[in-house]
Amino acid sequence: MPVTCKSSKGFGDITESSGSQNPNEKVNERGKVSTRLGPVSPKVKEPASAINSEESSNAITSVPRTGPLHPSLNSSKPENSEASTPQVVVDRMFPRMVTCAALPVLTGLLLLVFFYFQKEAMGDDFPMWIVYVSQNLTFGGGLLGITYGIISTSWDPSREGSVLGWDEFRANLPVLLNQGKKR
Repeated sequence: MPVTCKSSKGFGDITESSGSQNPNEKVNERGKVSTRLGPVSPKVKEPASAINSEESSNAITSVPRTGPLHPSLNSSKPENSEASTPQVVVDRMFPRMVTCAALPVLTGLLLLVFFYFQKEAMGDDFPMWIVYVSQNLTFGGGLLGITYGIISTSWDPSREGSVLGWDEFRANLPVLLNQGKKR
């Protein structure tokens, strides 16, 4: 028996089409056929007439998924493990990252205004490569500032660390570089 199903053609143009439907295809409430493999959602009720016993016995059956693909998507609350960063350390990292990244980025913005002012008001015409190099160095310094802000923070929750964080940087960099060798 042919099954009538709504299908979308184009941008919002919903038309009626008829034909035999594969019993393993998932169709949502709006009548769209899903491209993902797997069992039909329990929210969607399929009509009993759409599934024929002969068709379902000859069709390739899909294995139902028992859970999410990634284990971290399984729980709504974060797990307490060695890999998680304590909140105290994260609270120390953020201001240090903003400080270390904001200084070069603001310098880059001030240099951009300076070059514009020199060209328009003073009539000095700098070569464009000087402007490009200075902008790349300052905004690239902002990216390095984010990295330095993370690495220079004390990763020990009980220890505050120094203002510049050079000792913490020297202690944390080998830990970060050797982390990939453990896997």
